[in-house]
Amino acid sequence: MDQADSVLSTPPINTPTSTTRRGFLTQGGGAVLALAAPAAAPASALDPVFALITAHREVVATVHAIEAETIRQSDLGIYVETEANDITEHASAEIDLFLKLLDIVPTTLAGVIALVAHLDEIEKQDHWKFEDNYATPLIGNLAKAFSRIGVTS
Repeated sequence: MDQADSVLSTPPINTPTSTTRRGFLTQGGGAVLALAAPAAAPASALDPVFALITAHREVVATVHAIEAETIRQSDLGIYVETEANDITEHASAEIDLFLKLLDIVPTTLAGVIALVAHLDEIEKQDHWKFEDNYATPLIGNLAKAFSRIGVTS
C-alpha cells in the first residue's frame, strides 16, 4: 500500500505535454473547439430556409386574419373597406414568399425536411398553387440541396 501512494501513475493534468481531454481544454484547446461550434449549431441558425418558412407562415396568418375579419363584418352587414382590411398587399407578399420557397436551395438536411413539410401544408390548403407548374424548379433545387448535403456530410 505504501508503494502505491508513492508512485505517480499519470502525469499532472496541466503539464504542457498532457494529452488528456481535460489537459487539452485547459491549455487553450477550448478555443479550437469553439471554432468548430458552428457545426453543432441548430440547423435553423445555418439554413436560411427556416427564416423564409417563418416569414411565409407569418404573412399567411395575417392573410387569414384579414379574411376572417372581412367575413365576420360581411356576415354582420357592417363591412366597410378600409386600409386595415385590404388584403392585396399581404396576398402579394404571400405569393412572393411562396415563390421564394420554391426557389430556395436548403443547406441542411433539416432544412430540406422542413421545406418539404411546409410545402406539403401549403398544398393541402391551397392546391391551386401547384397547378401552374410553379413547383417545377423545386425538383432541381432539392436535387442541388441533396448533392451539396451529401458532399459536405
